[in-house]
Amino acid sequence: MPKVALYDMSGAQIGELELND
Repeated sequence: MPKVALYDMSGAQIGELELND
């Protein structure tokens, strides 16, 4: 499962999503 990081407008990581493939 690929992971995608979520970032806020300042570039700080705020979370992570796992995609179901």
